[in-house]
This record gives sequence, structure tokens and C-alpha cells, in this order.
Amino acid sequence: LPSLNGIKDCIWSTETEPKIRIFLWKAVSGALSVADNLINRGMKVDSRCQICGLEGESINHVLFTCTLARHTWASSNFPIPMDGFDHSSIYSNIFYVLKMMLNQSVPITIRRCGPWIIWSIWKNRNSFLFENRISLGPYFIRSIYEKTDHWFLVKAMEKQEHQIDQERKKRIIFGWKPPPKSWIKCCL
Repeated sequence: LPSLNGIKDCIWSTETEPKIRIFLWKAVSGALSVADNLINRGMKVDSRCQICGLEGESINHVLFTCTLARHTWASSNFPIPMDGFDHSSIYSNIFYVLKMMLNQSVPITIRRCGPWIIWSIWKNRNSFLFENRISLGPYFIRSIYEKTDHWFLVKAMEKQEHQIDQERKKRIIFGWKPPPKSWIKCCL
């Protein structure tokens, strides 16, 4: 098998929440609880996708080719590969999403939400399985974009606060300096 270190490095350097990076790493490592993986570990479960009914519930199927996933991707305005997502390779699909985040021709608000879409598809699938509740439509997509925008806004604010803190530390380290000789002091 080819090494997965390249895609894993890509995942760890992706600008997204740490829990989403861990989730993506688990997805490419085959460490998510889907029917195919559970059956391979000796559990007796229904091998069909519980959402669309197709045989063979793989990680790739759940995140990219299931009816729910395809609907979410289509509604999200995220650029989809010309021939659709690969039906057999989770690696090429996740790599495509991560690569698309760097595509300058796609508006930034759209291209940076790829990991959140994948995460939201997984959470939505689990909501269906465990709570018999599913989210679809514009509200669901809007919530993905809002979560993404919120995370990037918080990160920008943290960066700005860090820069301000660095400036304060510089002032403290270098202390007070007298004004230039050409300045005139005004006393009242």
C-alpha cells in the first residue's frame, strides 16, 4: 500500500477545529464505526447503509456517496469533482477537499468550509442513527457556513490579541525612552 503520510500531513496542517482534524485522520485511518469496519472486526451488524439502504456502508460511502452526503455536498456550493466523488477511495476524496481549500478561484467562504461539511455529514448521520433526526436544506447548510465563519472569526481575534500582547511585551521589555531632542515639553 502507498504511504498515507502525505494526506495525514495535509490533515494536520489544515485550518480547522482540532476535533475535525482528528476526525479526518480517523477517517483516512479507517477508524470510524461504519458497518464495513464493524463487520471486519467480527461484529454482526446489517451491512447496508441505514440512510440510503445500499449494500456496503464504508467511510467513503457515508461521507461522500450516500444520498445524504451527495445532497449535502450539492447544496453546499462546494466545488465537486467533474465526475463526482470517487466511489471507492476515501483518500482521494478527502485529499480533493483539502486541496480545494487552497484553490484561489473559489470564494474563501466556500473553500474553507470543506472539513466542516464532512464533519456535519458525519454528525447528521449519527443524529439519524441515534436520535432518528436528520437535518437537510438551507438551514443545515447555513449552519455549516456559520460555524465555519465563527471559527475563523475567533481565530482572527485570537491572532489579533496575540499581536497586541506581543507589542505590550516589547514595550515592557524596552521600557520608557525619552522623546527626541527636537520635541518641546509643554508645562502648565
